Amino acid sequence: MRDVSVDLSLTRNLLLRGLSSADQAALRAFLVRFDLAPRMVLESANEPVSTVHFVESGFISVMANTTLNRQVEVGIIGREGMSGIPLILGSDRSPNKTIVQGAGTSLAIGSGELVRLMNARPTLHHRFDLFVQSFMVQITQTTLANSKANVEQRLARWLLMARDRTDGDAIPLTHEFLSIMIGVRRAAVTIALHNLEAEQFIRASRGVVTIRDHEALRRFADGLYGIAEQEYDRLLEASFSHDRSFAAAAQG
Repeated sequence: MRDVSVDLSLTRNLLLRGLSSADQAALRAFLVRFDLAPRMVLESANEPVSTVHFVESGFISVMANTTLNRQVEVGIIGREGMSGIPLILGSDRSPNKTIVQGAGTSLAIGSGELVRLMNARPTLHHRFDLFVQSFMVQITQTTLANSKANVEQRLARWLLMARDRTDGDAIPLTHEFLSIMIGVRRAAVTIALHNLEAEQFIRASRGVVTIRDHEALRRFADGLYGIAEQEYDRLLEASFSHDRSFAAAAQG
């Protein structure tokens, strides 16, 4: 952690940037800069949340786990949101695990300080509640994709979501990592990447996937990408997607 003087009107985290000046001032004194390293565990399953992270760059994943140590990603969070969802909902822990998938930085706050601020400032709590709703929509869309879509479509959706939370079109990824994210075997990921590359949607090299044609990839995802992004835009009145048409659709 690095202590800094934080100007929340300039932060890259859209959730914080959209707060009132009074709510920003209340939070500012408790926030510190935090470096997010790949595979860092931010929240362990069934253990109290100690720190909440407002992501400024990179992205984190919420992972569902079984007692047999099987896991799959159920949600992805970048500069549009925050960790610590159990705290917003009135609990202190979850059976899920939250880890860093894409390196970056966050503005971090202790869980006790955040809970006290939310209790004292209903407008702060309300904005975080809206984020939770948008995140729940993302989870339901992930459930839909995992049950109804083929592997290539699920992979296309995930790559579009990761691109929204990174700078540029190159996303550092491994086949093993992707197999966990979309819940299929590594061999299936390799085949799906080759198929998307053959369509010239992406370029896959060792440890990096580069999106070549965002619009074509979105069309290929066949409606699996966009609903959660539009809901975020509607609820939080901010657009983080590369496809700015979601913001216009949400307001129309």
